[in-house]
Amino acid sequence: MVRLFNSPSSPRGDRENMTRSPLLRDHPFSSRPARWKDQEVQALCGFIFRLVAVFSTGLYVWYWLLSLHKVEWALLTRRMRFTWAHISYFTARYCHLITVLTVIISTNVEQILLNCGSSAVLKVAAILGNIALAAASTNLGLRAVAMWQDIRFIKIGLAVICAVHGLLAVIMGLESVQAKWNSVHSVCMVLTSKSQPQLVSFYTFTLAWDLIILVFTLAGMCRQRLPTRSPLWATIVSQGLGYVLISCATCIPMMIMVSLNLNNTMNVILTAPGCTIW
Repeated sequence: MVRLFNSPSSPRGDRENMTRSPLLRDHPFSSRPARWKDQEVQALCGFIFRLVAVFSTGLYVWYWLLSLHKVEWALLTRRMRFTWAHISYFTARYCHLITVLTVIISTNVEQILLNCGSSAVLKVAAILGNIALAAASTNLGLRAVAMWQDIRFIKIGLAVICAVHGLLAVIMGLESVQAKWNSVHSVCMVLTSKSQPQLVSFYTFTLAWDLIILVFTLAGMCRQRLPTRSPLWATIVSQGLGYVLISCATCIPMMIMVSLNLNNTMNVILTAPGCTIW
């Protein structure tokens, strides 16, 4: 843990040391400006990031185990037929699983932490995490493509946007994350590189793409005059609308943290839980 202040020898020294502490000095109700880029504050942010990553990993692994019977076991027992749509489903599911496990290992194993040798590993984790987001949107977008199967330019346009989204996911994964060794507190801090506008643009593009998918899906269902009481309509509306609402609830806070640019660790501190919920 980060040492917040030294042991005081007197009540006066206690007040002075507490005043010098960057965490207490930068309290939200303090009259002084926050110093989020102080080394002690960044080291504490790195420690909190590791705790958040552990919680997110446990949450996702728990969900993954409870949902194995829905698709994986159904395919293995041949109660469900494999389709091309399962590719994007499995890509999103297992890329994120690998991502959260990689982040946990690379930020907690002492041998890997030495001198921050996990930078390359974290870049791979960032790429897989972004691919998982893109694949989740693609999985929903395939329904919109199916609704407009007979109109070629709409179908091709949706497919092109899916491909562009996937390409941006890989590029942002390569450029957005790096690691830095804090020799003072012996902590490997997960940081963003100098690409805050690009990250905000990627999150904005993802939200816009999810909204486009929802609009085209609903328009396609109205175009085909599907009865509103049909199970298909209820399923698509609930899943599509629910997915967009979850995307907004998770993506907007991540965009805000990146835009604030408090420090490089705080820029990505919501990424693990946000992508897990997403």
